[in-house]
Amino acid sequence: MKSETHGQIAHLLKALERDFYHPLGEINFRGFVTKDLLSIDKAKSQDKNPMPKGYNWGKTEEYCWLFSDFILPENSKGERIVISLDTDWESTVYLDGKPFGTVRGGEIRYPHHYLVDQTIVHCAKGGESFNIALETYSGTLLPLSPNGKRASGYVFSDMGVPVEYPSPALIGENTYGIWNEEAYQLWLDIAMLYDIHETQPESSFFKEKINYKLCELLNKFDIEKPLYERRKTYTKMREFLSELMGAKNGTYAPKMSVIANSHIDVAWLWPLEETVRKVARTFAQQLRLLEEYPEARFLQSQAILYEICRTYYPELFNRIVEAVKNGNWIVEGAMWVEPDTNLAGGEGLIRQIMYGKEYFNKYFGKDCKVAWLPDSFGYSGSLPQILKKCGIEGLTTQKIFWTYNDAAAFPYHSFMWKGIDGTEIDCYLHMQYESFVDAKTLNNRWRNRLNKDGTGEFYLPFGYGDGGGGPTRDDYEQIRREKDIQGVPKLNYESPEDFFERRKDIDKPTYFGELYFQCHRGTYTSQAEIKRSNRLCENGIRTLEMLSTIAAKKENLPYPHDNIRKIWKNILLNHFHDILPGSSIYEVNRRAREMYNDTLDMIDSGIVSATQPLCDDGNGVVLINTQSVPVNRVIELDSSFSDGAVTLEGKVVTHTSFGDKTLALVHIPSMGVTSIVPKKQDNTYTPVSIKETPEGYEISNECVIAHISKEGQLLSFKDKKTEVDYIGSASNKFCFYRDVPRAYEAWDIDSQVPKRLIEPKIKTKSTVILKEGVRASIKFEHEVFSSKIEQVISLDSGKKRLDFETTVNWNEIHKLLKVAFDTGIESSEAANQIQFGYIMRPTHSSRQYDADRFEVCNHSYTALFDSTHGAAVLNDCKYGVSNSGSSIKLTLLKGATNPDPYADKGIHHFTYAYYIWDGAFSNSNVVHEAGEINNPVYQGCGTANEQSFFSVDDPALVIETIKLAEDNSGDIILRLYESMQGRRETVLSTCFKIKQAWLCSMLEEKGKELQIGNSSILLNFKPFEIITLRLKCE
Repeated sequence: MKSETHGQIAHLLKALERDFYHPLGEINFRGFVTKDLLSIDKAKSQDKNPMPKGYNWGKTEEYCWLFSDFILPENSKGERIVISLDTDWESTVYLDGKPFGTVRGGEIRYPHHYLVDQTIVHCAKGGESFNIALETYSGTLLPLSPNGKRASGYVFSDMGVPVEYPSPALIGENTYGIWNEEAYQLWLDIAMLYDIHETQPESSFFKEKINYKLCELLNKFDIEKPLYERRKTYTKMREFLSELMGAKNGTYAPKMSVIANSHIDVAWLWPLEETVRKVARTFAQQLRLLEEYPEARFLQSQAILYEICRTYYPELFNRIVEAVKNGNWIVEGAMWVEPDTNLAGGEGLIRQIMYGKEYFNKYFGKDCKVAWLPDSFGYSGSLPQILKKCGIEGLTTQKIFWTYNDAAAFPYHSFMWKGIDGTEIDCYLHMQYESFVDAKTLNNRWRNRLNKDGTGEFYLPFGYGDGGGGPTRDDYEQIRREKDIQGVPKLNYESPEDFFERRKDIDKPTYFGELYFQCHRGTYTSQAEIKRSNRLCENGIRTLEMLSTIAAKKENLPYPHDNIRKIWKNILLNHFHDILPGSSIYEVNRRAREMYNDTLDMIDSGIVSATQPLCDDGNGVVLINTQSVPVNRVIELDSSFSDGAVTLEGKVVTHTSFGDKTLALVHIPSMGVTSIVPKKQDNTYTPVSIKETPEGYEISNECVIAHISKEGQLLSFKDKKTEVDYIGSASNKFCFYRDVPRAYEAWDIDSQVPKRLIEPKIKTKSTVILKEGVRASIKFEHEVFSSKIEQVISLDSGKKRLDFETTVNWNEIHKLLKVAFDTGIESSEAANQIQFGYIMRPTHSSRQYDADRFEVCNHSYTALFDSTHGAAVLNDCKYGVSNSGSSIKLTLLKGATNPDPYADKGIHHFTYAYYIWDGAFSNSNVVHEAGEINNPVYQGCGTANEQSFFSVDDPALVIETIKLAEDNSGDIILRLYESMQGRRETVLSTCFKIKQAWLCSMLEEKGKELQIGNSSILLNFKPFEIITLRLKCE
C-alpha cells in the first residue's frame, strides 16, 4: 500500500469518527455535592443548585449528583439517540431513576468510547421525555507518579512526598443527539480491513485485494456532502466493501475463544464506597449491551460484587439473575473476592471458595468450576490441592507474564499445574484481562502465543475494567465481524468452564511448584500493620472456631455460626489482592485497619464467651493450648501466683516472679486445657540465666548457650549437647537498603536493592531486665536514622529458640529493613513455609529464574538444613524473606510512598525467633515452634480438669481447623495436613465419642465412611496432603 493511501485512509477514519455524533440539544444540570453514599431516591430529595457548563466543583473523594430532564424534538424521529456527558470524572448514570451505565473513567482508546454505548433510544419517535441523573466521583488524592507507574521517584526529605492535587472537577458540555450509525458501521469495516492488511504477510493475496479495494473506495466515493447524503454514501461504501467483509477463513484458520469481562478491584485507588458505584455502572452498562448483542457472553467474578449489587441495587441484581438464566451473563470465579494467594492463610483460601461457591449456588444456581484470578500477584504451590478439593477444575490468570524487570519469561499458556503435594489442575494463562478485539490485536496475540501444540486455539478476555464499564459496542461489533473473516482468527464466545471442559483431554505440559510472580515482591512487606492484623485474625478465628466447637459439644452451648461467618467475611474482604498486599491508597488502608480492629474485638469477645463455660468456679486459671501437640510454655500470670502454683492435680509449677507479674512454666496437653492454682512453693530452680561478658552477654538454659553483643547481635548459638554453633557470622543484624523502585513503589523491590546496603550508625543502649528464672531477657534500645527500635531478646526454659520481641517507631521513606541470620549451614535450597506445607527455593542465583527469586514469601518460618542439623527464622506476622547462601534475611519494614504517602509510618510490634535443632528436618518440630509465637495460650478464670480434646500421635501432622459443619447438622469438621513432606500413618483421638466419621471435601461434602476405634480414627497421609473429616459425635 502506498504511503498516500495510508494517509488517506487515516483521514477517512478520523472523518468518520467526527461524524458519529450530532447534538440535538443541551442537558442542563442542577445538583449538589456530598461525601455520603446515597440512593437515587434519597439524592432526588436533596436541595439542588444550577451547575451549568464551566461550573467547578469537588474536593477529593466527593460526589456530585446532577439531575436534568429533556424531551426529544421531532427531528429525532427514526434516529438512534445517545447522550454525550462530560463531567470530568467517572460517573454512574441513571435514566428515569434506574442504573443506566457509565461515563467511563481512566484511559480509553478512542474518544467515542465515552458515548458509543450511551443509547437512550434505538429508534426515536420524537417527543419522548427522559430524566437523567449522574453520580460523579471527584477522584482520589495521590502522590505524583512521574513515569505514570505509581512510583514517586526520588524524594527529598526537606520537600516531602510530591502529591498530585486534582483540579476541581469541571462540568463540560452535556448534550443529547443523533448517533450516525451508518458512519459508525463503515468505520468499523474500514478499520478492520486496514488492520488485516497491516498484519498479513506481503505474499498474501487477501492483503493485495484489500489494498486494491480500499484504493478503489477512495477513488469512487466522495463523502464531502451534506449529512443526509453522506449517510446514504456510507451505506453504499459498505456495500462496496461487502465482498471483502464476507471473505471466509480456511479450514485451518486459528480459533480464539473470547469472553467479555470487566475486572473490578474491590478497593485500590478508591475506597469500597466507590466500588459500590463501579458495580452499578458496569453491571447496568453490560446488561443493556447484552440486550443489543444477545449472542455475547459477559463474565463477572467475585461474589462480593454481586452482594454489593443485591444490597444497593436490588432491581439491577434481579435483572442479572435473569441474564444468568438466559445464558448471557456468566457467573464464574468461585471466590468471595479475588484474593492474594501468597499471603492469605490456607484456611482463608478455602473459605474464599466455600463462601463464594455457596453464594453463587444460592442466588444463581451455579456451581463454579473455574478459579478466575487474573490480577493476583503469584500463586502458592498449595493452591492446586485447595482448588481441587473445593471442586474447582481449572485456573485462569495472566499476571505471571509480567516480566518488565528483565526476569525469565514464563513458558506456557496452557499447562497442568502440579502443586507441592502432587495434585494437578488444568491452567490457562491468557495474555491480558483488558484486551481489545480489533484485528490487529488479535493477530498479534496469535503470533505471540507460547503454546504451539497443534490445537490452533487461544483464550481471550476483553473489556475495560475497574469501573470502565466493561466492553464497548466496538468490541461486540468487531466480534460479530470476526466470527469468520479471512485474515483474523475465528472468534466464538465461550465460558471458561466450557473452554476447560472441551480441552480436558488435550495433552499439556506439566509445571511443578508455585507460580512465582517475578515482580511485586514488595507486597510481601508493604503495610506491615495490615499483614500483622491479618495474621492475628486468621489465628484468632481458628481459636474461636475450635473453642466454640468444644463448648457446643461439651457444654451444649449454641455454636455462633452467624458471628463466625461475619468475622470470616471481614477477613476475606481484606484478603483482596490490593488490600492485604498493601498496594492501595491511604484511605483504603485506614479503613482496613479499622475493620481489622473491630474484627479482633469480635474474635476476642467470642473466645471469652466460648472459654468461660469450660471453667468451673475456683481460685485458679485455666490454660488452653490450641496447638495439636502438647506444649511446655512459659505463661505470664498476675501477682496472685508470685509465691508459687500447682496444677489442679497437684503438680508443682516452676515459676519466676517478675515485677508485678509471675512467669510459670506449664505443660498443657494437645488442643486441651490444664489448670493451675496459687500455692506457696520454694523457688530455687533457675534453668535460664544471663551473665555479662566482655563482648556483651551470655544467656543459657538446659539446652543452648548464646553470646550476644552489646549492640544486640547474636555472635554464637550453641547446642550444649553437640557443641555445634549455629551462627556463621554476627546475626540478628539489622540491614538497611535503599529502596527506590522504578515502578509500582508499594508493589516492587527491584533486583538492585540487595546491592544498595546502607551502613548506618546505630546508637544502642542495653539492659538486663530478667537475669534468671524460667526465662531470661535483655532489652536493647536502638536509634537509627529517624527511627527507633526497641527489642527484648528472651530465652525460655527447655527451648532451643531465642525470641526477639520488637517494637519499631518507623519514620523512613525509601528504605527497606531486614534482619539477617547467618546459620553457617550451606544448602542449595531453603524451606519457606506456605499454606499447608513448605516449598524449597534456591539460595543461589545460578540461573535467571534462581536470581529472580531474590525475595520470596514465607508464612511463619524459613529454614536451612542439611541431613543432620538445621536452623530456622520464625515470625509472627512477616512474609517477605530472602534466602542467600547460609543466611536468612527476614524483611521487616518497607518505606514506600506511593500510592500511600504515609505507608508504614508509626509504631510496629512484631516478634521473630531463631530456632535450631539436631537431626533431620522432618523431626525438627519447626512448625510447632513457629506455632508457639503465633498462638498464645488462652486463659480463663477458674479451674478445669486437665484434658486433651483432640490429638494426633505424629507431630508432623497438624490439626489446622476444628469447627461445626456449615449445614447446622452439629457434625464436627476437622482439617489436618501433613507438614513435613512424608507419608504418615497417624491416630486421631478425641475426648468426644464418635458415632460416625467420613472423609469429605473441603466444602464438607461427605465421601468415604471411616472405621472408628475407641474415640479414634486411623488415618494415612501422603506428603503435604490435606484431609478433611466429618465426625458425628454424641
